[in-house]
Amino acid sequence: YDGGDLGFIELCRDLVEVGRTVAPVPMATDATARFFLAEQGVEGPPGVLSCAVTEEHDHAPAVPTTTATPDSHGFVLAGTKYLVPAATVADAYLVTASTPDGTAAFLVDADAEGLRISEQHTSDGDATGLLELDGVRVPASSRLDGAQRLVVLLVVASCAHHLGVTEGALALTAAY
Repeated sequence: YDGGDLGFIELCRDLVEVGRTVAPVPMATDATARFFLAEQGVEGPPGVLSCAVTEEHDHAPAVPTTTATPDSHGFVLAGTKYLVPAATVADAYLVTASTPDGTAAFLVDADAEGLRISEQHTSDGDATGLLELDGVRVPASSRLDGAQRLVVLLVVASCAHHLGVTEGALALTAAY
């Protein structure tokens, strides 16, 4: 998406093709995050951008247990995010968190103090990670409203990717 002057439908079409070949690239999370940031009028940071939404026992919580508490400089984030795509190679994350006035997404640098990133192993071998936020301080400008919109975009992008995986598997099976 970024720089290609494409819309979300075109992005999803590309994700179908990525899924069809089971290409190990973080396009679904990175491009979707960049699309969301563009909708918000925010320029994305350089490098790989990932989305940290999933929490223990909930893929896309409407009210995350991860919190963002306001302080004099912005917000302090605390909580744990599971199965974060491309977590160990990302340069920044969009992290959903509960605030006193609702759910928001926060742009967090991978080298932020208080952020611990560890690799998680899944049955399909996908590169995911665990993000532990322990007093991560972010400026007020890192807050982005519309966290539910981000979740919806991620669900649609994931469906497009998985459609491609299914189409690719069907084509291989039919050819066999």
